[in-house]
Order: sequence, then C-alpha cells, then structure tokens
Amino acid sequence: MRGDSEILRLIDNRYIDPSKSQSSPGDISNFPIASTEPGKRLFDFKALKIGVSLIEFEFYSTVENHGNVSTLYAGVSVE
Repeated sequence: MRGDSEILRLIDNRYIDPSKSQSSPGDISNFPIASTEPGKRLFDFKALKIGVSLIEFEFYSTVENHGNVSTLYAGVSVE
C-alpha cells in the first residue's frame, strides 16, 4: 500500500440521488454521509484509469460542519 496524491487525483465525484434519474447526479453537498439514506457516491480516480485495483478509504475523523460546508477527513491507500 502506498499513498500517492497525484495518482489518486480525483477526476469526478458525484452523488446519485435514488429518487431522481440515474443520468442526472445530484449536488454532492447533499450526500448523506452519516445516515442510512440510500444513495451512491461515485468516484473516478486517475488511478482507476491506469488499472489500480484497490483504493481504500480510512475515515479518521467525524464530519465537521462549518455553516453549509461539511468536511469528512479520510486517509487513502492504493494497492
């Protein structure tokens, strides 16, 4: 495992609301991080484009809310 910020550069990050058309992703700020609401978080990393088989997210902090902005801290490893 290694951490590599360039290979893990996020290309796309979308939230799909199951109550809406699957072809129209919702605003990512509405993603239910700490709830049981259904939904999908879609990631597209540069690493996946070049054949990396596993990306692990290790959440190490709770969500911090700052007004309308929520931040979830995570560590990322690539195999």
